[in-house]
Amino acid sequence: MEEKEVVEVLQFYRHDIMNDLQIISGYVSMGKIEKVEQKFEELLSFYEEERKLMSLKAPKFILWIIRFNNLYDNFRLTYNIHLENTQLSMIDDILIKRSKKVMDFFSRITNLSTLYEVNLDLIKKRETSQIEVKFSIDGHVELANSETINSNLENEFHVYKRENRLESYFLIPID
Repeated sequence: MEEKEVVEVLQFYRHDIMNDLQIISGYVSMGKIEKVEQKFEELLSFYEEERKLMSLKAPKFILWIIRFNNLYDNFRLTYNIHLENTQLSMIDDILIKRSKKVMDFFSRITNLSTLYEVNLDLIKKRETSQIEVKFSIDGHVELANSETINSNLENEFHVYKRENRLESYFLIPID
């Protein structure tokens, strides 16, 4: 990553922090202490998840997650790390490659004028020594073109369309 890109990431990150602080400041000025407490709890939860993300030791994947909202115009990401004391440096390249393929697929089948909320879960499957990477889009997903979900996905990930959710997941061995 070039210096210009690092500065850009820091600018976006700082911008998001300032937005959150301005929201809290606005609630304080209006005397809405319950809203301040709620926003503060949301931020604590976010930074706890970010702490878990950083502890994965998968720099390419971590950077992709941090840049996600700037890389994908019509997707907003939240993530949950269900891993403790697990370093993923040895699968960083696989993790980023497959995650990008999932998002490329989502980008092709969704409507570009709709903003989608994407949730990402990283789950350690103890019984199989694998990491499950699960993406989901809640809400009504309309396919932007005639491409079907059963298109050639190269068996790298699975996609399911449920009533109000589109889900995709893949497994990566970690041992």
